[in-house]
Amino acid sequence: MIRRRKLTLLIGGTTVSLSGCLSGDNSTGPTREEGGKAAIDSAEESIDEAIELITAESSVEFARQPSEPIQTGRITRALDDATIALDRAADSGATATDQEIQPYRTYTKILRSQTSALGSAKQAIDTITAADVYRQTKRYEDAVTEIHTASELLTAGSSTVESARVRLEDLDIGSLNSNVVNRRRVTDIDNNLTRLFNEYQYYTSATVRFYRGLATYWTGVETYNQARYNEASAVFNEASNQFDEAKNRYKDAERAVSPPARTVFIEQTCVSESMYRSSEQFVEAALAAQRGDTERAEEYVNQATTTRNHECDV
Repeated sequence: MIRRRKLTLLIGGTTVSLSGCLSGDNSTGPTREEGGKAAIDSAEESIDEAIELITAESSVEFARQPSEPIQTGRITRALDDATIALDRAADSGATATDQEIQPYRTYTKILRSQTSALGSAKQAIDTITAADVYRQTKRYEDAVTEIHTASELLTAGSSTVESARVRLEDLDIGSLNSNVVNRRRVTDIDNNLTRLFNEYQYYTSATVRFYRGLATYWTGVETYNQARYNEASAVFNEASNQFDEAKNRYKDAERAVSPPARTVFIEQTCVSESMYRSSEQFVEAALAAQRGDTERAEEYVNQATTTRNHECDV
């Protein structure tokens, strides 16, 4: 839909240009006044396109492995076109004054900041996807590293969104064409970006603990199988703490995220609870083994394995 609209605008722009050339007057080109107005009109069209694209891209639903990645290339091109048009307007003469042009320049820079934030979100989501693949292939330490990197990217992007919001508060939106820039459109973008970053930050905050728990848990299994029961007890206790913290963070976020994201958080709450209980049962197995109660230890190991394989239906 956006692409179709862009073609319409371009066709419209071409029509205006041709009409000027084919009109009956003998002018060799637009006057400085006409050039200034046309340049601002062109900048407004490019800004309008950028707003639509940012709104669409920031509306992406939460997913650990999105089917369609965030794209910022077209947004950047539209903003580049807007900047070029505003430069033309500034060179057109006194009718396109700095007082008219500056608010558009300021808003274009704000849109660039929001586009940069979208770029950070894309990098973070790509990194989350990589972390999930590492988890699936049981490379848990690599999963921890990737999810931590994603968290840092989200923190930086969220800061950019906040900075753009502060600059918006200082901008006199009423000085811009309300058909292009108005409070509703500005608010929609800010709300979309805030939701996007909040949901992924909730996820990474909990998941870094969950992945650490997995790495620790499987170290514990290896230690237990080597009959180092005292050490295994301590390792499983640490895994238990990590899973418990992850579970609490996932659960706290369940009502704070949008409905499409909620299913993921509910499922992760369940999985974290299962891994927490499995860790606790392995602690008991290690303690029983230390006492020489091998039969009881085996019972706890079987319980821990069953609990770990528990399926969470959501």
